[in-house]
Amino acid sequence: MRELSSGKLSGVLLILAFLMLVVGGIAAPSGAYQGAIEERLAIIDANQAQWIVSKVLDGSAVAFMGAGGVILAIGLRRRSWLGVTGGTSLGAAGIVGLVYVYRLATDPGPLYDRAVPVPTVIVLVALTAIGLLGLGLCFLLAGYPRWASLIGTVAGVGALIGLAPILILRPGPEPVFAVEAFAFVGILSIGIMLVRQRGQRPVGAADKARVDGNA
Repeated sequence: MRELSSGKLSGVLLILAFLMLVVGGIAAPSGAYQGAIEERLAIIDANQAQWIVSKVLDGSAVAFMGAGGVILAIGLRRRSWLGVTGGTSLGAAGIVGLVYVYRLATDPGPLYDRAVPVPTVIVLVALTAIGLLGLGLCFLLAGYPRWASLIGTVAGVGALIGLAPILILRPGPEPVFAVEAFAFVGILSIGIMLVRQRGQRPVGAADKARVDGNA
């Protein structure tokens, strides 16, 4: 029962993470993500309060994602190394994401005005992708709904693949933001699956049952 509750709590946090990311994007000043760097920074400077609010929402998104991942890792400990790896990676992504969002909120200039995304955001996307891949495969092998497990897995693989051309072509930070947003679709799918665990074995129970059956 405790595992079931922790799984649903993780699901709620992951769903909130997706919603906060969407609301944060909507709340950002119009034009802050488009146009020349000088124009963007001028818009941000003229709408500081609105910019800070949008970054608080973005920070909440990565914080919820990280917390949901940590709870999943704890619930799956000693039962699925894939699940523990995935949950831990999301937890680490939450910490890295908070650092990046704070820097973006307080001084966006150095992060925007560059041809290559800063290492922090590359690490954020990589950790999110690894987390999704681990959790997606974990739930797929444990017999959870295939639609959510596959979406999570595909989102993780897609995010990892998406990093390659970004690092090679050096198109700037925006494509990395797009890849991270794509990864959050996988976050949402896993969150919905965990919340809708009616009649489903609790998180980690499927692996435990399989191990007990082979004993």
